[in-house]
This record gives sequence, structure tokens and C-alpha cells, in this order.
Amino acid sequence: EGLFPDDFISDAMETHPSWFIGGKSVDADDVIEPFKVQDNKKTNLLNFFLEKCRVQPICGWISRWEKVFNVIDSALRDKSESITNKKRTEDTSGNTSAHQAA
Repeated sequence: EGLFPDDFISDAMETHPSWFIGGKSVDADDVIEPFKVQDNKKTNLLNFFLEKCRVQPICGWISRWEKVFNVIDSALRDKSESITNKKRTEDTSGNTSAHQAA
């Protein structure tokens, strides 16, 4: 849920209060505090959010997703480089042993 804008969450809480455990709570800065969703309503909430995404311009809700995707992309790039470097090290070590044996 943290990937969707607070106004999506607020709208869902006001439109479908029975989906949530404990109701809506905001902090002093009017930011929605952590919340719980009824287990049997999680799919409903996801569909509610997806419909909001379909009807609103992408620039209104994409920023949190971009941050997550950038972190994932960076982690995958780092892992790929690590695997490539490890393979190069193993290949170099293996070639040295093969030349010494000959």
C-alpha cells in the first residue's frame, strides 16, 4: 500500500471503511499512519488502487514506484557485476592452473 499516494488510501478509507482495521489515522502533518486491511478485503483494495491508477495521469502516482524500481535496478546491476567479476576471477584462476599443468 505504501507505493500508492496517500489520497488513494484516504479515498479508500472513506469509501470503504469496513475494509480497514481500526479506521483512518493521520499524524500531525496530516500523513496517513500505518494501517491494517481485512485479509478478505486486500484484493478489493488492490483493485481499487489499480482503478485509481487507470483513471489518473501517471505523473500523479508514479514517483514512489520509480524510486522502488530504481533501487531494484541498481541492486540487479550490482549483483550482475558481482557475478561477472566472480566468473572472471574463476576463469583467470582456472586458466593459470591449466597453463601450469601443461
